[in-house]
Amino acid sequence: YLRGESFVSAVAGTMGPDDARPVQPDSLFLSFSTTKGVAALAIHQLVDRGQLDLDAPVATYWPEFAANGKDRLTVAQAISHQGGLHAMPEPFAPEHITDWDAGVARTAAGVPAYEPGTATGYHAVTYGWIVGGIVSGATGRHIRDVIRSEIAEPLGVADELYVGIDEIPSVNGRLT
Repeated sequence: YLRGESFVSAVAGTMGPDDARPVQPDSLFLSFSTTKGVAALAIHQLVDRGQLDLDAPVATYWPEFAANGKDRLTVAQAISHQGGLHAMPEPFAPEHITDWDAGVARTAAGVPAYEPGTATGYHAVTYGWIVGGIVSGATGRHIRDVIRSEIAEPLGVADELYVGIDEIPSVNGRLT
C-alpha cells in the first residue's frame, strides 16, 4: 500500500508439500509469534483500563496458575517470558497444540524449569496460553474475542486478523 492505495497484490506457491492446490489471496496460514505483540497489546489495554495490574501475581486473575511454585510470578514477568514455562507442557502430543482449553490447563499446572521471575526463556508456544489465561481471568472472555472486539474491529482488520479459527472441514483427513 502507498498512500492508502494497493499497488502490489501477488500470491505464489502451493498450500504445502503434500497439497498441490495453489495459494489464493484469502488462504490462511498458521503463524505463531506474530500474535505475541497483539496479545501483549491486549494485556496493556487492560492495564490502561485498570482491569489488570502488571505487578500483581498472575494467580490474582488465574488462580489455577499458582500451582508448582508459580504463585508469585507477576503479570509483567509472565509477559516477559520469565515464567520458566518455555518448554511444551508434558505429556505432549502434536494435537495438543490446537487444543486451547487443554493447553491453558496444562500451562497452569506446568512445572517451571527454574524459579519463576529469575531467568528468561522464550515461551514460543506457551506464551499464548499464558496471556490467554490472564486475559480470560481478568475479563471473563476468551482472548480471541477480546482481540477481535478491542483491537481488530477498531482498526478495521477484524476479517483479516484471526486468533484461532473455527473448525475447518476436512475430507479424508485433508483440510478443505
